[in-house]
Amino acid sequence: MKIVLIHSPIDTEKTLGKIKKINPSIPPVGIASLAGYLRENGIETEVIDAYKDELSPEKTVEEFFKHNAEVVGLSVSTPGALIAHKIAKIIKEKNPKTIVVFGGVHPTLMPEETLSDQSVDLVVRMEGEITLLELLQTIKNQKPLEAVKGISYRKNNQYRQNPDREIIKNLDSLPFPAWDLFDLTSYSPPPHWDLGRPFVSISLLRGCPHRCTFCCLPLGKTPRILSPARIVEQIEWLADKFGVKTIMFNPLFPAGKFGFEFCQKMIERGLQKKISWLSEFRADYADLELLKSMRKAGCRRLAFGLESGNQYILDNIKKGITLEQVEKAMEMAKKAKIEVIAYFIIGLPGETKESARQTINFAKKLNPDYAKFNLAVPYPGTEMYAEALKDGLLPSLDWERFTSFSSMTAYEPIYTPKGMITSDLIKMQKQAFKEFYFRPSYILKRLLKLKSKTELINVFNAGRTLLAGLKK
Repeated sequence: MKIVLIHSPIDTEKTLGKIKKINPSIPPVGIASLAGYLRENGIETEVIDAYKDELSPEKTVEEFFKHNAEVVGLSVSTPGALIAHKIAKIIKEKNPKTIVVFGGVHPTLMPEETLSDQSVDLVVRMEGEITLLELLQTIKNQKPLEAVKGISYRKNNQYRQNPDREIIKNLDSLPFPAWDLFDLTSYSPPPHWDLGRPFVSISLLRGCPHRCTFCCLPLGKTPRILSPARIVEQIEWLADKFGVKTIMFNPLFPAGKFGFEFCQKMIERGLQKKISWLSEFRADYADLELLKSMRKAGCRRLAFGLESGNQYILDNIKKGITLEQVEKAMEMAKKAKIEVIAYFIIGLPGETKESARQTINFAKKLNPDYAKFNLAVPYPGTEMYAEALKDGLLPSLDWERFTSFSSMTAYEPIYTPKGMITSDLIKMQKQAFKEFYFRPSYILKRLLKLKSKTELINVFNAGRTLLAGLKK
């Protein structure tokens, strides 16, 4: 049996508008991990990155049928759900015998809705490695689907949902992702991630101990972490086999004993000379000695999810940090000579024009190396989504509108919190980008840090594209 795994595309015109020119293409670690596991267990596997190649649904289907596979697996995000369904429909029209499987965050959280489309045969929920392997073996051996945990399907035209599969407790037991199936040199990271190419992501952690109301937990609430030894082994493999220059750790770099042990092993192997890395990090994890150790071990940038410059908003979304902690974390990162990426969200529940203004001012006060100002989006599976539905604050479930950059597209924001009007929300997001990035002091700082003509060109193009989006 053969399967083709597809990284489903999105409609960049609708979802990103003018800023699609700087839309990053990131090697899909989830699909690579699935492919590695399936191959290790005897399943012939190929991949198509329709997202990176910006393939139309028709072109995606054309590429799929070149592989002569019995099964197609699509990894589906919320903004890409409509396009994924279109791909499934075209595949079924061309060959009704093809088995269409959906996986990823959106189908995991919306399995019944996903299967209301007759073009989709099965949904793999949560972690896909073991479930997808068992599913394919079951189909091949013509066994009943009822025995496969973690799937949803139709039987006699009725929706069926099998029990959840147990989480994978030992992440070290999984093989390395099948990066040989991807042309890693063809991917372009966002400007604030670009520390050298090729680059890939490593999923350090599955599950999350935190409970932010805007974040879904498709991989469960119980955190599981790769061992430092296994991570370092993978990094060495990536550097030696694929020439990887940059690693992005996601979703979070753990603090404490884990962090120090990992850094020590990186330095012992001399990998900090081969690899630069960055990671998402929490302000309440910050410790000066740990940050210094991370810097010595090759860490060049950290991305902090700060969300708001208003303490009430932070408490309301259960972020679990204080503005004081944020300021101290920024200071420590600067002392450790680690660049900072700050992520903010405009339009969270409880937001007002005044609190949004506080966020903009806070961002300028912190003065990180990069800042991103997203619009709040109540994604399915989040506490925020449930509350928005209950309060009648979701005018549409057109999944293409679930984008944090709607102020720069043809769409209006999908969500506007009580106490604000949509036009103010759009204005505040644009104002945030303008005030942060087009300060003379910031422009000078970035120019002084440039190390090559290529970096200058990249910065210029990014700035020009951002300006075009802001003028919409």
